[in-house]
Amino acid sequence: MKIHFEVYKDGFAPYTTKFFLVKKRAKIPVLFTLMESLQESITVTATATEKKLLDIPIKTYVISQKMIEEKTPVNLADALRFTTGVKVETDCQNCNYTQVRLNGLEGKYTQILIDGLPVISSLASIYGLEQIPSEMIDRIEIVKGGSSSLYGGNAIGGVINLITRESFENGTSISFQDESISGKSYLKFGFINNYVSKDKRTKSSFFASYFKRDPVDINNDGFSNLGILNDMAFGINLFKSFPSLNGKLRVSFTKIHEYRRGGDNLDLPPDKALIAEMAKTDRVDTNLRWEQVFGNDVIKFALSSTYLKRNSYYGAQKDPNAYGKTINPIFIGILHYFHKVGLHMLTLGVSYRSEKIKDEALSYNRVINDKYDNIGIMFQDEFHVNKTIDFLYGIRFDKHSKVNKIISSPRISFMLNLTKTLKTRTTFSTGFRAPQVFDEDLHITILGGEGFIVKNAPDLKEEKSYSFTHSFDYYSSSNGKALQISLGVFYNRLFDTFVLKEIEGTDNSRVFLRVNGKGLKVYGGELDFNYKMASLFELNLGWTHQKSYFDVPEPAFNSKIPFKTPEDYGFATLLINGLKIVDIEMSFEYNGKMKMPHYKGYIQEDKLETTPPYYILSSTLSKKIKVSSSTIKLFFKLYNITNEFQKDIDRGPFRDAGYIYGSPKPRTFIFGVKYSF
Repeated sequence: MKIHFEVYKDGFAPYTTKFFLVKKRAKIPVLFTLMESLQESITVTATATEKKLLDIPIKTYVISQKMIEEKTPVNLADALRFTTGVKVETDCQNCNYTQVRLNGLEGKYTQILIDGLPVISSLASIYGLEQIPSEMIDRIEIVKGGSSSLYGGNAIGGVINLITRESFENGTSISFQDESISGKSYLKFGFINNYVSKDKRTKSSFFASYFKRDPVDINNDGFSNLGILNDMAFGINLFKSFPSLNGKLRVSFTKIHEYRRGGDNLDLPPDKALIAEMAKTDRVDTNLRWEQVFGNDVIKFALSSTYLKRNSYYGAQKDPNAYGKTINPIFIGILHYFHKVGLHMLTLGVSYRSEKIKDEALSYNRVINDKYDNIGIMFQDEFHVNKTIDFLYGIRFDKHSKVNKIISSPRISFMLNLTKTLKTRTTFSTGFRAPQVFDEDLHITILGGEGFIVKNAPDLKEEKSYSFTHSFDYYSSSNGKALQISLGVFYNRLFDTFVLKEIEGTDNSRVFLRVNGKGLKVYGGELDFNYKMASLFELNLGWTHQKSYFDVPEPAFNSKIPFKTPEDYGFATLLINGLKIVDIEMSFEYNGKMKMPHYKGYIQEDKLETTPPYYILSSTLSKKIKVSSSTIKLFFKLYNITNEFQKDIDRGPFRDAGYIYGSPKPRTFIFGVKYSF
């Protein structure tokens, strides 16, 4: 008799064996290797409703837990790398703060969410990418293009949504990782515990993380290029289901403490150094969520509170007055109602966000004491027309305390299922960005021994935008093999953009005024390629080509091209599993040339530089060892194998700390072990 097996499991690609001959009462061992199917993943960011990735009309990128673990990241900044159209960059040699760009737009145009809530403020965004440990993250969802129709202001370039952990089975893992950067250590310890009760009604997920980086002086001038970084974080998610009420409760708590410092004489107080940038940050997040089901209708309610405090020092030449203090509390309340009518899924929502910012930097005559309130009302309709067409449209109305009018943000998307494996997605969206305090205001870069600070013009208006995206997406998976190819184009148009104009400074600072410019356009195309062969082999390629221009040249260097935006950038990763000795992962990152300001201090006059292109080649060897019911994973990684690093970096106490590009660190040796039980 000839038979074959067909295996199906949610979240995995189907598997079908070949026909084979079976004799009566014969025992035949059969081994199935099921492959995780990314397009079967459930995602929530693009529509605020739970949908399969394959069924969403809006192009969404998902960085799964498995993908995060393969990158062996220390924090969120590391986890975001190797995603098409996503560029993580370091913007200061002293404190090493980072930002993430989506399709060429600066980090200030990206709204970072935690579990769908905009709790990352302008202050938190300065160092937030490195403060959030990888242990906190279950997966990351990225939607590029305007998303203000769902999430309000600052979502002009898109949203990055960090989904924290929810337990589905009991388990504990302990991890250790050490990096050697030019002989200096970067240690990390991680702990995760997941608990699920026998009746599945009670769950908890706890994480703790600690990492410590020693300062690194790459060019031996006595001033750090990678500063001190100490971070300790822990948090817990608690879930409780109430079947009799058709409800589900979630309570979360997170605490993060970070200390960072760069410059010289790091063993002395900051005011005894020629240059010092120092920040001690404490962040506490608490939130409560309730989900109630009424037949086919669902109500979701969330309350969130964030308290952020930072003590800082941004100064030069042993300035005793360059200490500062910032307090930034945030409160958020959101209510969503989901109602299904025939082929329509209707969503109604109302949100309130209140943020206070109190900041003092007396040495630079900067005192900010402000409050921002935003009330938003949104409507969305997901219309499944037929097997071929899915249609989505929505609109949001926002009243921001710094804008005198109500701002409307519509969005419309549709998806055509051309065949079972080929889809096309098109989205038109709008967005805005209110004229409040942003990240540049709350970080003072040291230029030639002077502070570089930014102020808002009194008549500053909100930025407005619209964006268009279109993609062809091909998916195919069967018998342990999967192929995904995506070709897309994008166009972002901004009006009344914020630009910097230098005004009269003080004795120890250069002051720039943020004013409204005319506009900015960013457009281009991107390619995604992914091929998997069961759990044995995986190849990923991502490439972006783009152009960006101001309508009117920016005033400092008369440049129509925005700074630090390469026309070409991309990556490639190759993963080979199942080898008897080790698993192998290779990665390649490329960034093309770009325009970048280089301010005087170490050099004689301000210059607009064209940076050379650069690449980063890395490799990881790993091995999993089964010990009874436990697993030990060992890995060794060589990052930046060819030791590509910026060659024209400034030196000494009068350097431009913001003149930094290229690889975030030189050749680095990384060793780690993870024990799961």
